[in-house]
Amino acid sequence: MSDQIFIAAISAGGVLFGVCLSQVITLLNGHLARKHERQILLRQKYEKMVEDFNLSLMKYSLISKTSKMEEMLEPLMHARNVYSICTIYFDKLQPYATKFLSTLVDYLTSVRKLEASEKEELLNVVNKAKSDMEKAIGENAKFYT
Repeated sequence: MSDQIFIAAISAGGVLFGVCLSQVITLLNGHLARKHERQILLRQKYEKMVEDFNLSLMKYSLISKTSKMEEMLEPLMHARNVYSICTIYFDKLQPYATKFLSTLVDYLTSVRKLEASEKEELLNVVNKAKSDMEKAIGENAKFYT
């Protein structure tokens, strides 16, 4: 009789081990799938942030050459998108995005009122913020692409 109980206990233990192992594998697979999905999301957001940054760079050089408010605000909207994405997803880049946005706002609000030398000085500040942001994007790309 004790042999039958021993065999039943071993069988029950094997079944319980199999169920536990199955659950562990399912949980691990779910964790890996979520991690992969998050990495895909971060890569997509990083690409969107870089795209908006590049669009803001292309457009901000035209600010002093246009009189249309819509055209003047376009680089600012792209810079604001960069700032928002960095704030939500990439906190390491957020200080650089903040600096770039604030210098671009300063440039935008002052470009019509300033003398050429003052414009050049302010443009140098914007270009420094742009360079810092570009450097930070390059350094952090390996984590998200």
